[in-house]
Amino acid sequence: RESQALVDLAESRGRVLMVDHTYLFSNAVRRIKELIDGGELGDLYYVDSIRINLGLFQRDINVIWDLAPHDLSIVDYILDGAVRSISAWGCGHADQEIEDIAYVNVDYGERLMANFHVNWLSPVKIRHMIFAGSRKSLVFNGLNTTEPIKVYDRGIEVGESADDRQRLLVGYRSGDVWSPYIEPGEALQGVVGHFASCIRDGATPLSDGALGLRVVRMLEAASRSIKAQGGRVVLSSGVNDNGSDTRTERSGQRDQDHGGRPAGARRDHALLR
Repeated sequence: RESQALVDLAESRGRVLMVDHTYLFSNAVRRIKELIDGGELGDLYYVDSIRINLGLFQRDINVIWDLAPHDLSIVDYILDGAVRSISAWGCGHADQEIEDIAYVNVDYGERLMANFHVNWLSPVKIRHMIFAGSRKSLVFNGLNTTEPIKVYDRGIEVGESADDRQRLLVGYRSGDVWSPYIEPGEALQGVVGHFASCIRDGATPLSDGALGLRVVRMLEAASRSIKAQGGRVVLSSGVNDNGSDTRTERSGQRDQDHGGRPAGARRDHALLR
């Protein structure tokens, strides 16, 4: 409600509302979007994200609200597609009422799914995202400052004929691995500069109120799913359509009639932690 109220207030007053989803201003993340929009990976199959570390424990929010906004906003920015449904599982050890380990599954339709693992109990710090496509796959290591992105020409090739598919004739492809050059830059500086530019020019920010609202609704859906023992929360109108009609299904149920990504849609103050 508060997020929607801010969006409505900014619109009614003619003000620029921007959420500092800092990673969207990372040159590495922007390069990932360029590669995917340019078709380098082909059709996306899935996204796997891991953001785990030891602490810091929070008293008022769980690990999903603490860590998942980073990766949810990255995927929202890169895919630019409506979310179909969300399911989440989690548990708390330090405090049973506050989850410190969680897994979030997001269905984007068209057989594209994203999984997010967030954890406050890991002995090691990991920041990995995998974008797997029909042509190539990309691995983003947020802790590697010299080569954060690696593109792998590895995957499978399925026969095109119905007979080949029925016999499950799958070929495995293994090719080159390359790391594109990423221009050095400070993401926080990019956030401030972009906000100032949008205010001066009256432009819509990259991470505007609508994007922030979509992320909040995904977080709320994940929290509802955990309370329902992993039941899927169907976002009937699609989060990118700013729809608020949601319903929760029991674990294992799916709405087979719900549409996927809209026709013509592209597939294409938290610090960095």
